[in-house]
Amino acid sequence: MVLSLRALKLKTRMVLILGLMALLQTGFIGLFALHYLNQSLDEQIGKRALHIAQTIATMPEIKQAVAARDSDRLNPLAKNLAERNQARFVVIGDYMGIRLAHPLAERLGKPMFDDDGDYNDPVLLHGKPYVAKAVGSLGATMRGKAPVFDESGEEVIGIISVGILLDRVEEIINEYRSTLYLVIGASFTLSVLTALWFAGHFKKAIFGLEPEQIGQLFQERNATLETVREGIISINREGI
Repeated sequence: MVLSLRALKLKTRMVLILGLMALLQTGFIGLFALHYLNQSLDEQIGKRALHIAQTIATMPEIKQAVAARDSDRLNPLAKNLAERNQARFVVIGDYMGIRLAHPLAERLGKPMFDDDGDYNDPVLLHGKPYVAKAVGSLGATMRGKAPVFDESGEEVIGIISVGILLDRVEEIINEYRSTLYLVIGASFTLSVLTALWFAGHFKKAIFGLEPEQIGQLFQERNATLETVREGIISINREGI
């Protein structure tokens, strides 16, 4: 690598080095920014889904319908709530995780775990809300799950699962990725122009010579001085 660089001219070397540094720096910073943005968006969507689920779980009509296992009443309610909150779905289950409301009618009366791959134990057994990212029958979503308590607030009688699609997250990430590519291109172009200017300015200061040529001249000077047998005296105009 060193030998191959030495074979190149100074301008070419500086363009390659500064350009590579610009690519590495902007690429690293850009990837970190995209990763952080993705995590932040997921977290925000998760919090929103969980907030919606907890709000629905406290609604009196929801509690009454879940206690009565009234699917006919819950299904239109769940659909309306999903539309109002711009959620992909609102699924409601009983204390055993059996669906009482679901956008797909054929999934009513079936366990919720076959939709999202978990058994909802934190909610149903411990009454603790949580957020999960999953791919189910309705697509890739960020899901907020909250327990439905009875009137006393002690016993879990059901579960609310609110899902918000993640396709918008991918759209936002792709938009920022395009911006990142533009920034990398602009940074590389600026580095190339800087390298060309600096190399040109530097070469003027060294009389247009390449670094290897300067090194060769220095070696020749040393060799000349070492082979001179007579003494050499240097004086200025005043004879000093």
